[in-house]
Amino acid sequence: MRTRDVPSAIAERGGHWSAVAAVWQVASEAGSPLASSLDELGRVFDDDATVGRRIDESVAGPRASARIILGAPVVAIAMATALGNAPLSVLLGSVLGWTAILSSALLCLIGWRWSRLLIDRVSPSAIAPETHAVLTAVAIEGGADSRSAVARASTACRRFDLDIDDGESDTEAVIRRASGLGVPVVALLRADAESVRRARASAATASAAALAPRMLLPLGLCALPAFILVGIVPSILSVVGAGFGGGAGVVW
Repeated sequence: MRTRDVPSAIAERGGHWSAVAAVWQVASEAGSPLASSLDELGRVFDDDATVGRRIDESVAGPRASARIILGAPVVAIAMATALGNAPLSVLLGSVLGWTAILSSALLCLIGWRWSRLLIDRVSPSAIAPETHAVLTAVAIEGGADSRSAVARASTACRRFDLDIDDGESDTEAVIRRASGLGVPVVALLRADAESVRRARASAATASAAALAPRMLLPLGLCALPAFILVGIVPSILSVVGAGFGGGAGVVW
């Protein structure tokens, strides 16, 4: 395999491998030490993995709540049946019963989707936005000037579809700051990338810790009404129908 084909082959594996391919391309073009460049990227991935584990621990409870939302109607029907009522005959025996079933299913779907959106908001992105700064530092380390290094980093990010948000403008701001302070630009780029990474990790961990109270909203507004629709209401109507001599097959 030719050297220029290596990054494309690496990127085909997806995920973090796209960032590895970008570092490989920039290091190869700029003549930077590939081993040290990949080692630096590995430390970035290690930090992201640590954050991911912390978030997974924090959202374990909310994920269980999401499963409860999906199972609420089934639990409601099972409980009503165990109590000697006949919720299924009420639900399946009339138009209103089917309306209750569909409404309950829709509420569960909304609640599950709502809870998933809350959880996804605290999940770390596959590629850190500070990757652009890391790539720029790699290029400068190989002898490229700042402008050329930024361009190479941006080209690699576009080629391998790295979603880096405002990474290019942030990198340029750090370079201007390094020039104004008279400090080595590579050192400042890496220090800034680490600072951004740690701030992002702290924010994600804090958001995950605050997720549990917010999960009460889809539980209370979706799961509880779904539970009542297919469990409690049919049971009450079944009992009322039986009391009036209509039996379990009362018509709504």
